[in-house]
Formats: sequence, C-alpha cells, structure tokens
Amino acid sequence: MGATKDRLLSWLAAPLCPRTLACMRIAFAALGVAAILLALQESQWLGGPVMVRPSLWTDWLVGRSPESVRLFLGLGFVCGLTSLVGLLTPVSLLGLWLVLLNLRNHLAWATSEGGLQVVQCALLCLLWTPCGREWSLDSRFGWWRRQSLWSGPVRVLQLLQMVIYLESGFYKLMGINWWDGSALLRVTQNPNFSRLAEWAPGSGSLWAGLMALSTWLVLCWELTFPIWLLWWPTRRLAIAIGLVMHTGLWLFYDVGLYPPAMMALYLMYLPARSRPESPSPALPKRIWVALHAAMILWSALPVHRVYPEEPSLRSPVPGLAALESTAYGTRQVLLGWLPFRAFQVLVDNLGLNHRYNTFSPTPPNFAVFFRLRDEHGRLLWSDVPGEGARYTWTVVLVRALATTAPQALPLYFQRVSKNLGVREGLVLEEWIVELGQPVSTQVLNQEWKWGPGRS
Repeated sequence: MGATKDRLLSWLAAPLCPRTLACMRIAFAALGVAAILLALQESQWLGGPVMVRPSLWTDWLVGRSPESVRLFLGLGFVCGLTSLVGLLTPVSLLGLWLVLLNLRNHLAWATSEGGLQVVQCALLCLLWTPCGREWSLDSRFGWWRRQSLWSGPVRVLQLLQMVIYLESGFYKLMGINWWDGSALLRVTQNPNFSRLAEWAPGSGSLWAGLMALSTWLVLCWELTFPIWLLWWPTRRLAIAIGLVMHTGLWLFYDVGLYPPAMMALYLMYLPARSRPESPSPALPKRIWVALHAAMILWSALPVHRVYPEEPSLRSPVPGLAALESTAYGTRQVLLGWLPFRAFQVLVDNLGLNHRYNTFSPTPPNFAVFFRLRDEHGRLLWSDVPGEGARYTWTVVLVRALATTAPQALPLYFQRVSKNLGVREGLVLEEWIVELGQPVSTQVLNQEWKWGPGRS
C-alpha cells in the first residue's frame, strides 16, 4: 500500500515537459480561434438573450448589439492569435478563455456544447502552467521562465478526460440501443448529426453489423478507459483507439468541437524528452488545482434523471435507475445548503458544468429542423440540409431550446430578428423527419407566427 501511495504521489509531482505544454497551448488556442471564427460568421444571432440568469454574471453577451458582439469576439480572436504564437501567454490565454466562456455560457441555456467546454477548461488549466516557455515569442524575450512545471493543472485535465468517458459510458449503459448494438446505426441515419444519413443503409446489412461492433467497442472502451491508462502498453492502445474513434466522429458526424478537443487532450501523454528543474508550486496554485478537481467531480452528479421511462428502452443491467436517482437526490440535498449553492454558482460562472450524454441513453428516432421566414415567405434562417449551415452555434442553441424549452423558440427568434432589421411578421416552422426517411418528405409539426402587434 505504501509503495502504491509513493508511486501515486510521485506521478502527481512529476514535472511537465515544456514542449508538451507548448503543443497543448498551440492546439487549444487553434480550436479557440476556430470557435470564434464560427461565432463571428453568425454574430447577428448571438446578441439577443433567451433568458436572463441573474446568477450567471460571466455572460456578457446577453442583450448586446451585433456590433458589440463582434467587437468582443474580435478581442477574443486577437487573444487566440497571440496565444498561438506565445506572446504574453498568460494574459492571452486568460483573454481567450474569457471570450470562449462567455460564448459557451450564452449558448448553454440548459445544455452544453461539449467540445467548447473542453477547450475552455483546458485553457483555464494551461493558465497555471509555463506553456509559453517553448516555441513562443515569450521564450525569445526570456519571459515567464520562473513558473513551476508542477503537473497538477494537467492532472486536472486528465481527471476531466476520465470523467467525460466514464460519464458518457454510464449514460450509454442505461439504454437498450447500446446493448443491442443499434445505437450508432440510429445516429448515422439521423440527418441532424450525420453526414452519412442520405445513403446509410438500414438494419440487416454489412454496414449495420459494422455499426454494431463499433457501438459495443465504444461502450466498453469508455467504461474501462481509466484502467487502460495504468500500464504503458495498454495506454498506447487506448490512445490509438481514441484517436481512431474521434477521427471518425469528426469526419462523419456534425458534433462541433468535441472530436478535435478530445484528440488535443491526448497530447498530455506525449513522451517527455526533457524535464528541467523548476520551482515548487505556490500555495494558491495547489489550492486552485484541488478546487478545480472538486468542481469537475461535483459536476458529474446528474442535474436531472434521464433513465428511460419506456420499459422497452431500458438497460438489462439492474440498479442503474436507482444509482442515478441516488446521485440526483444527493445533489439536490446538498444544494439545500448555502455553501453548496455558492459552490454551484462558481461552477456555473467558470463554465465547469458538463453533461456528456449525447446520443444516450437512447438515440433519437427522428430529426428536427427549423425554418424562419418573413411574412412574404422569404427565408431568413434554416438548418435544413441544403438550405443552411450544417453546424453553427445558432443551430446548437435552437436545438437545445427545442429539447428543453420549445416554448422559448418564438421568443428567441423574435428578439434576434431585430438584429436582422426585420420589423414585419415572422413565421417559424418546425419539421420532424423520421429516421430512414428523406428530408424531402417532411411533415409540418408546428408553426408560430408573430409580428409587431401580435405574439
């Protein structure tokens, strides 16, 4: 027991390789720049608030004009570029993190964009490391060389990675579709997420068999990921499987920044060629690392129950519903205490709340699309394939509202339409498409109309 403890403490205290940190800085800064460029293309949709949350004081985009949104995002773009080249690295990373935090909090109305959350969490950890010590302009000028190479901040990222996979695997474990091997086939047939939906064959084909094997591999790999890391040869295999899995997810599915962000986390396992001496970490850094780790573990507790109510969709594993209910009930009881409520407010404002249950427990059986028209029939916005962008932050927000608060959709479009200069009546159409059916056979589900004198 003592040897295991000493090995663990040695692993936690091992100094980091400056070049590994530089690779991580460049990768996550590039992802941050990509997120901001995507937001700049649709800045006219990002200023209007959907709901004001008084406890979320880091959402500076609420109620801003398109010009203010563009200026704020432009500052983030500059910080992203200076982070890439390593100029005033701590300041640049802080600015980029603040802009991405605002973007994510503004979009994450009752949901989250997992990849954006990983990026801003990684930037928050890299702030506490000398990631500008190598391959940077700071190194040319001799700045920031006395920062400690203590591995605590990167260990927090490794904890986040394990929590992501275990949380995702646990939610998958709840649904029968992940047990019978049909989950990834359903996702592939869903045009909301898949780039292969138009030609993906149905069940009974060789493709369905391949998807079944992939479904079981993903489920087993996520649930056992921490075990694979204990031994170096299995760690290499786990990383190889993860890179292949996330590459396929990135190429064939519209899931935002999640695949490249998770692939960037694997840079933590690059072999260290140099571990120079460094000062011991300051006490504030140790306290922050412990607090950050506690926030990640706290956020893993469920904020609502998702275990399927339909018996035919439930997992064959007994006790999962009781385990989820216990975790949910524990969280609700703790939130009755003021210190935990204050802790939750801090978690929300730092963007460390997370939900990694996409496509689980049960993948959706239908796709949902929206069109916004003016009263003359002119198309203003659409996420229907062939009419609009495949994946944008507006799409993320609209689909989140459609799932969690559909009654807020007309209000959202009515407010942001002012940024488009539209003062006439508007029509919002919702279309539901069953899996396996072409988008051209859409069935109108709902339609909202409003104008200056009506709602």
